[in-house]
Amino acid sequence: AIQQATVNLFADMLIFGATLQSNLVNSTPSIDSDPPTSEVVECKITSAEDEGNAASKENDEESLVCVGIASDVESTGGSIAAVEVAIANTSTPLHGNLIWHPSHIDAVNATTAFTYAIAKSTLEADIADFPNLYAFSRAVDDSGNLQQVLAGPRPLEHIPTKRIPLDEL
Repeated sequence: AIQQATVNLFADMLIFGATLQSNLVNSTPSIDSDPPTSEVVECKITSAEDEGNAASKENDEESLVCVGIASDVESTGGSIAAVEVAIANTSTPLHGNLIWHPSHIDAVNATTAFTYAIAKSTLEADIADFPNLYAFSRAVDDSGNLQQVLAGPRPLEHIPTKRIPLDEL
């Protein structure tokens, strides 16, 4: 399987094998050239007691949890391969200044939900300054097309700085 995947990857780079093993077939380049899209829909502070808050349960502390949606063009049969999230203290950061973190995607489909959680103690930005924090996302599809436009920003100004369990929000 990995050998055929390598042949397929080379085909996307317009490199074709002259002689292949009998169990491999030459591939054609992918027709998927459109990058996917993603958006952070909501971010909340959750406590260690909140159900499903894996980032907090390990350390018994609060976490920032962001959820969103990512989509790839369905007409080409594309799927979301990964989504990354970055938290910054400005709405217009330089692309190279963002620190991207992997999120959890629910399924490898053309449209999928994603979740990102980070313990407050490990957040790079000043967690006490929520009115100035923004969440960004970017997605990559199964053909390696990376979302170039920063998705977001989603201002975090509505997030309280004190611990509030999700059921009280």
